[in-house]
Amino acid sequence: MSCFHFLKAILDYASTRTAEIQKMVEEADRRTVQLGLLPETKPFAVEFDLQPLPGPVTINAYELEVSERPGGGFPQLKPTDRKKPVTVPYLANYVPKRTVPYPFAYLVTVPDPEIKDRLLAHGLLAESLTAEVSLEVEVFLPKELKAAERPFQGHRLNQVKGEYKKETRKFPAGTLLVRTAQPLGILAACLLEPESDDGLVVWNFFDRYLAGQWQRGFSELPVYRLLRPANLPAVKLER
Repeated sequence: MSCFHFLKAILDYASTRTAEIQKMVEEADRRTVQLGLLPETKPFAVEFDLQPLPGPVTINAYELEVSERPGGGFPQLKPTDRKKPVTVPYLANYVPKRTVPYPFAYLVTVPDPEIKDRLLAHGLLAESLTAEVSLEVEVFLPKELKAAERPFQGHRLNQVKGEYKKETRKFPAGTLLVRTAQPLGILAACLLEPESDDGLVVWNFFDRYLAGQWQRGFSELPVYRLLRPANLPAVKLER
């Protein structure tokens, strides 16, 4: 019920401010598209420090009675009617700790329908090259790939570390292209940056390409960052 009333309060608030919210969304879209057209103006954060906001917040809470369970384990919690305001720091300020260059576009060279469909399902504009192009790109070389010990939502989430190198590569027709000059361009970076904390590498979509069955080391990630704007021949993909 608390989730229901929380959501209802948000919708009640938003329903009286539709024009204001629509204007904010349109302005955010404009800024994001502009960022993708001039990507060198701002880096993209891949690691954050979580810090408290300047002032603490006071929460109206209820006291709980805590008792040990026979035989150990988690303690038993019993609610009471005793109200108790609690003042705590509000950890909601994400400060960039490490950044990488924000690209003009990403190129994905594996013809994997699962990856393509996942990008399109997120509402991203994805395209396919219609002719071969030669581009200077950044290549990500994994040095370490660790899966979580415990599964989460059916996945053993990855942690990857590596380094980038610049190379000139030829990309054939059919290569998947995702530009960042679109309203969801930052989401594209979140999904396709190899060191993003919630991207497709983390969620195992590239495991088969990074760690082959018989190889000892890791293969380069088949996602390439194009840093500088370029005129690319491509057609839009549909779901």
